[in-house]
Amino acid sequence: MRSGTDSIQLAAEAIYRSFDDYHGSFKALTRHAAKVFALRDWSAIPDMTRSRQSQYRNYIDSTAQEAALILGAALDDHDTWVHLKPVFAEMVRGRRDAPIMESYFNSVLRKVFRTEGIDREIEFMDLQRRLVVSTTPPEPVYDRFYPGSDELETMWARILRSYGFRAEFQDFDRDVERIAKAVRSAITEKFGRPEDVDQLDMVRSVFYRNKGAYLVGKMTRGNVQIPVVIPVLHHEDGVAVD
Repeated sequence: MRSGTDSIQLAAEAIYRSFDDYHGSFKALTRHAAKVFALRDWSAIPDMTRSRQSQYRNYIDSTAQEAALILGAALDDHDTWVHLKPVFAEMVRGRRDAPIMESYFNSVLRKVFRTEGIDREIEFMDLQRRLVVSTTPPEPVYDRFYPGSDELETMWARILRSYGFRAEFQDFDRDVERIAKAVRSAITEKFGRPEDVDQLDMVRSVFYRNKGAYLVGKMTRGNVQIPVVIPVLHHEDGVAVD
């Protein structure tokens, strides 16, 4: 017969494993979004949207059912979750996505335990990172550029090419000039000159939503930042910055 400690460990492992499965599925959906954009397969968007909306809920439902099988009659016992929480916390300690995993734990908890209000004993609150945990990823999630070292047009041509869109631009030089003009105006208004900008950081991943692709980053000088979002559309005759 399984002990209470064994059941708690197994339940924590089930939630941990479920999150990784969910995250893998979500990343696969994101990769498919890039393919849809490249092929202009807009008919696939409704199914992708439905999948994205239902994916999280389906995984939470499935995990709640698994937890119920593991914990049995102890599922609704408050002390069970009081002991389960630190076990799960130890399992995710050291992961840079720990706050997201803690939120996932909360979702499973609320599905199976049906808490009312907030219970700090069994829920992760604030989703803060533990101070002892390094949150530096093994590889940077962004590329860094220095606006003062090159002409803005040269820099943005390099940035656009770095994303490797699988389609030709309608007019690459035109788009580079338009972006450079807008960025130069923002820099002049906020900082003064391109040389006064410490750095421009652009997230390596492309964000897809409906028929658009979005390049996201920020320009920084000291503690002052300017957000940068470049929307890209794929027309019949090629890709273009909107």
